[in-house]
Amino acid sequence: MPKRYLSAWPNNSNVTPDGLEPLRETLPTGIPVALRAYRTHIELAACCTSPHDVIKLGESLLNTRPYYILDVDHLLRPPRLVEALALYRVYVAHNRYWEAHEVLEEYWKESRGPRRMLLQGLIKAAAALAKAGEGRLGPARRIAAAAEALLGLDDACIAGEASRVYFYGEASLDACLERVIEKLGLKE
Repeated sequence: MPKRYLSAWPNNSNVTPDGLEPLRETLPTGIPVALRAYRTHIELAACCTSPHDVIKLGESLLNTRPYYILDVDHLLRPPRLVEALALYRVYVAHNRYWEAHEVLEEYWKESRGPRRMLLQGLIKAAAALAKAGEGRLGPARRIAAAAEALLGLDDACIAGEASRVYFYGEASLDACLERVIEKLGLKE
């Protein structure tokens, strides 16, 4: 099945946007291709079955090797839930709580039942940590309590005290996520 690829090629011949017309005339028919010329490079966007086809096409047109070829369909694909949970962990570990919240939100919106509750619990945990970071401890404690209830874990991994809201250390964040992944049925 064809995929969309974007590639950049050296503009060794100093081709201008107007100078692309002769190249366009040599393109094979039946392959959707777009060309753009810049001072330093030429962009070639094409629907092909493999990056090797893009290389063949570009080499036949431009007589050079590409700087890069990107699989656009792969780049635009949303991360799988397991990947999103891994991103969540990285964001929380680096105090990027709103980003952690955002990376799970689409999955939460599409989920139902226990999965929805677990994802909402993780989202609320990140929101509680964000509120605590803003110094808003009252709301942070309330959100943390809701997160604990939604996660439904035997031993809670997020706490709200009078002075702060936190995961019980980085190891506990990992342990908490491991248990959530297990409950979600995503453990390999």
